[in-house]
Amino acid sequence: MVYDGRSQCSCPEGYLKAGDGCIKQSEFDQLFSSGYIVQNGDELRVQYNNVRTIGKDSVGSVLTDSDVFSYFYYQSAVGCKFEKNHKDCQVLANLCVLQLYNEYAQACQLFKDL
Repeated sequence: MVYDGRSQCSCPEGYLKAGDGCIKQSEFDQLFSSGYIVQNGDELRVQYNNVRTIGKDSVGSVLTDSDVFSYFYYQSAVGCKFEKNHKDCQVLANLCVLQLYNEYAQACQLFKDL
């Protein structure tokens, strides 16, 4: 990251801000083309199944945005897949745990495919 002199940090050209650092745009694009990042942002959401609503007899699913995934997913996905960084791989595995090992969640798919 580069400090711009106005109390903000930014990434150099060809990089994207992810978590507390920067990732290469080209690596982000490779994850996108592989399906580990999707256009609608589902990789940053958590799905809860078998949720019962108060006052109703039925059960359903809830899909919700996650600040944890927004902060950690891109950095850990790139770091684990392209840099083979063990810490990032542990973070990615923990994100899969937070998805309750859902094999359709991008974090779990990526971790399994590595």
